[in-house]
Amino acid sequence: MTTKHKTKQTMTRAEAADWLSSLARVLAAGGGEVEIAGQQAGLRVADQISAKIETETDADEHEIEIEFSWTVTPSPESEPSPEPEPEPPTP
Repeated sequence: MTTKHKTKQTMTRAEAADWLSSLARVLAAGGGEVEIAGQQAGLRVADQISAKIETETDADEHEIEIEFSWTVTPSPESEPSPEPEPEPPTP
C-alpha cells in the first residue's frame, strides 16, 4: 500500500526552520511523527538513506529541493507469527 502526502504552502523562514528541525529529529531518532499537509505522518527511517539535493537560482528566485529515500524491513510486530510446532505424540 502506498501513502502519499504532498503540500505546497507559504510559511515564514522561522516556520520553515522549525519544520526542518522537526524532520531532523525524526531522522536522527530513526522514526517518529512529522506533520505534512496538516496531517501527522509516521516514518520509520533506515540507518542508510539516499539523498538527492537540487538547487536552482533564477534572477531573484531561489529553490532548494531535498529528497530522501530508503528501504525498511518489516517490523517484527507486522510479520506473521510462526506456526507453533505440533506436540509430539505421547506413547
